[in-house]
Amino acid sequence: MRKAMNPTTSRNSQTVFTRTIPAPVGGLNSRDPLSQMKPEDALILENFICRPTHVELRKGQADHATLPSVVGAVKSLIPYRDGTSNKLFAGTDFGIFDVTAGGTISTSERTCTNGEWISVNAANAGIRYLVMVNGVDDPVYYDGTSWHTAVMTGITDPTKLSNLTLFNFRLFFTEEGSLSFWFLGVNAVQGAIQEFPLGNIFKKGGALQAISSWSVDSGTGADDYAVFITTEGEVAVYKGIDPSNADTWALVGVYELPKPVGKKCLYRQGGELLVITQSGIVSVAKMLQSIAVDRTTSISDKTRGELSELATANKDVFGWEMLRYSEEDLLIVNAPNSTRTKTVQMCMNTLTGAWSKFTAMNAYCFAELNGNLYYGSEGKVVQALTGTDDFGTNITAKAKTAFNYFGLGLKLKHIKMLRPNFYISKKLLVNFALSLNYQVNDVISQSSTSPNGISLFNHSFWNQSYWAGADFIDDQWRTVAQNPGYCFAMLLQINDKGLFFQWNTTDFVMEAGTFM
Repeated sequence: MRKAMNPTTSRNSQTVFTRTIPAPVGGLNSRDPLSQMKPEDALILENFICRPTHVELRKGQADHATLPSVVGAVKSLIPYRDGTSNKLFAGTDFGIFDVTAGGTISTSERTCTNGEWISVNAANAGIRYLVMVNGVDDPVYYDGTSWHTAVMTGITDPTKLSNLTLFNFRLFFTEEGSLSFWFLGVNAVQGAIQEFPLGNIFKKGGALQAISSWSVDSGTGADDYAVFITTEGEVAVYKGIDPSNADTWALVGVYELPKPVGKKCLYRQGGELLVITQSGIVSVAKMLQSIAVDRTTSISDKTRGELSELATANKDVFGWEMLRYSEEDLLIVNAPNSTRTKTVQMCMNTLTGAWSKFTAMNAYCFAELNGNLYYGSEGKVVQALTGTDDFGTNITAKAKTAFNYFGLGLKLKHIKMLRPNFYISKKLLVNFALSLNYQVNDVISQSSTSPNGISLFNHSFWNQSYWAGADFIDDQWRTVAQNPGYCFAMLLQINDKGLFFQWNTTDFVMEAGTFM
């Protein structure tokens, strides 16, 4: 009688294979089943940026401005742009501070009781204005020299104006707790303000949460729309120039979206208007089914699992917003947490659509000015994505690739060696491991070091190797202590500063035998 073959097989029945997989340039994937992910996808990708051909370590952060300790958190960063002397202001619950020059700031420009300002830059008769509301204090404007109360006539309580946008040369405002919007005259920053009620078109009630202008051609003109979104996820889209004249103002339609998250949930990007919702980022263009706009899937579709989880759990936490940082080709979504040390940023490469996640940036708000990225934190303003360290300390970055069968199906595989290809600027200690057979072990977890220096990690094995740098491509083979399996994911972690780190590919040498 013929004896059945043991699944471990003999060495004579095994074959050596080599395989090369790219660095996870496809970015985070929290949408697809583990077995269906592409080799370039990632399960974990923290403090890395996806580039078209590689993955690189994000830059660091440093204190830009320090405010008096009594002011608490910087809840809004407000750029003023006049083309020549741009400025950056910080809003706190004690006042508005000029933080343009950085350093230690001792006095405020204007007092206030709520730092959650929303602003817009406007112009009138050659003067550039910064107009701001927060739903608690009087509306204010800055004329390039000094701050003023924006006097509004026609509204009982102007302090309730809570959001605003500039649409066809008029300022439009939302009112706290109301389904009405308000609007000023052409090019006005204060004066007579008129109400336009929207309560009769929204079936779910609630209140207006956000407002924005939007153009399908990414400019400003006759094809512009005014978009109003409620707390319940209803969206009204209007077209025209003067809400007080029925001949020049018309409703395009009312649509439904998942509930929006945060007062800064709307963001214009080119010919798109994006909305942060509890189900991820949604496109207004898709609602209108416009032939002028490419109606693709949501830009956050690939990360909808993680982004939706963050938005649902922290929907009431202040700080949700989205902005583009062109210097790094990034779209950044600030995802706040009531425990600010757990605040993260979901970041998409605008060239490839690949997502990663930033940690250790405890941000309430973000702003870009003069090509630099800033965020507001507790008692200070921080410059982000600058230098090669986090306030002088190490940057910790972690990655876990998608599981891979290496084109060999269910054959039992034994990884013998691997060769990550890094481009680095100095000698670097890299921790790496292999996770097998869909184990959900997390690169963040601690491991216990065995006497021989190899660390056991959820049935996988950590290894530590020094990569020699000096702007050097390191591609040395490393041995791996690893049990056999049928599919594997690579885990990688670095904790260092003062370096440039680029991950290109990883080569594997393995033995493959019988089917499991």
